[in-house]
Amino acid sequence: MGSQGQPEEGFNKCVLVTGGTGFIGSHTALQLLEDGYEVYIIENLDNSVEEAVNRVRD
Repeated sequence: MGSQGQPEEGFNKCVLVTGGTGFIGSHTALQLLEDGYEVYIIENLDNSVEEAVNRVRD
């Protein structure tokens, strides 16, 4: 990572988020998407709500 939290040149902007449809995970995933990252989410859906799933999906 570079000094500003951005990937250094030549690296893919790809992130794996676990728990990406919970409260913290969904907000984190959305921010990463807005910052131009390609986001992959691993989730068991135990503590997620449909609204969070739809928000991240869109």
